[in-house]
Amino acid sequence: MTHCRNSRGARRAEEMIDPRMRRGKTIAASLVVLLISICLALYISLFRMQSINTRTADTHAVQRPGIPRFNSTALFHEFVLATFNNSAYRRWKPSRGIIFLKTHKTGSSTLTSIFHRLAVTHNLSCAVPLLSGKGKTHDLRNQTIQDEVRYSMLSQKNTPMPFDMWVNHVSYSPFIHDVVPSAHGFAFASIRDPATRVPSSCDFFKCCPHDRSNWTLYSQFVQSNDGARFLKEGTEVCRLDDTSIDITGVNRSSPGFVASFEETLSKVRDGRLLLLVTDRMLESVLVLMHEYDLHPLDASFHSLKVRTDSSVEDGEENLPDEVRNAYEKTRQAHRYDWELYKLANRTLDERLRRFYPVPSKLVRDLEALEEMNQWMGSLCSPRMAAEISSTIQQMCFEWKVDNVAWIQAHHPYGPHPSEPVVSSK
Repeated sequence: MTHCRNSRGARRAEEMIDPRMRRGKTIAASLVVLLISICLALYISLFRMQSINTRTADTHAVQRPGIPRFNSTALFHEFVLATFNNSAYRRWKPSRGIIFLKTHKTGSSTLTSIFHRLAVTHNLSCAVPLLSGKGKTHDLRNQTIQDEVRYSMLSQKNTPMPFDMWVNHVSYSPFIHDVVPSAHGFAFASIRDPATRVPSSCDFFKCCPHDRSNWTLYSQFVQSNDGARFLKEGTEVCRLDDTSIDITGVNRSSPGFVASFEETLSKVRDGRLLLLVTDRMLESVLVLMHEYDLHPLDASFHSLKVRTDSSVEDGEENLPDEVRNAYEKTRQAHRYDWELYKLANRTLDERLRRFYPVPSKLVRDLEALEEMNQWMGSLCSPRMAAEISSTIQQMCFEWKVDNVAWIQAHHPYGPHPSEPVVSSK
């Protein structure tokens, strides 16, 4: 009874409090709530900015399910059919524009085929400039080329720029971000150890002696006077630091090259530019899968002229001295490409650790991706042609075809290099 009387007395006392004091308490409480809200908003903003700068999301990496595995072609065929019949899968769009700074002799054809297939499967607009020769590099620093891109190029969806993706050989220019808008200018490129890229370029462009079955031919050339001149000056088609020149968009002899190269290194370190590694193709594609949230089926690839899991330095100590000396001389001559290559390996390792904090899961997905590539090869083999639908046959064509043939196949008027190219389903 006393308790009840005391409670009633307390209520009467509260009612006698000055109304202005109560308003003051209300205002103070509101300010505290507002301050907490502002601090929380700033924290979230900083966290998102950090995620954007690193171009990765740790929670995404942890929650992503592993790549599925199969024990028969029949089960894999069922998986492919179910995937293609899923409307959500077909409606998928990338979260940002896809800009691939494609460079020569760096496994870029294999990577391009992934995104060409992506364009067809998901009805994305893919910028396709005039087809004026195999291996043409589109110098977007050139106003004429910019006009060609702006006015003479049609896309898969037959729309003007901007497009969903650029996956052609290119010398970088900021103009590419008008062609394909991408959050914070994010782009990716592939790079290869110059010790093997340069001889491969010699083989492709015929700018120096090289035979893939006889490395001593290149080694002997490097030791000669002509070889010394080649490593000092390069040639018009086999330039010194060719990859760095195209990625920076600045000629090596230009006074601004070193500054542009340093800016490129900064882009790689802060995540605006993703560098993939040719001789680590499986790991590189896994990183791409996470960066663009690709379906595992879209990440599978047909290896075009590249080994998927080897490194030049693997077993290099077992090579003859003359070959190892040729490697080192080539790396010294292409010192900027060599520096990019070393940084690419470090940043690729960092991304893999973010996406796969548990190493065993990385090993599992590497094995699963390689198995998926094998299942795709089995499904797309001639012996299966009579057993798969026309849709899957088309997917197999997209999976195996090289870049020039892909453009020609999607040209509605036939493969005429002098005409604008329109890619369509």
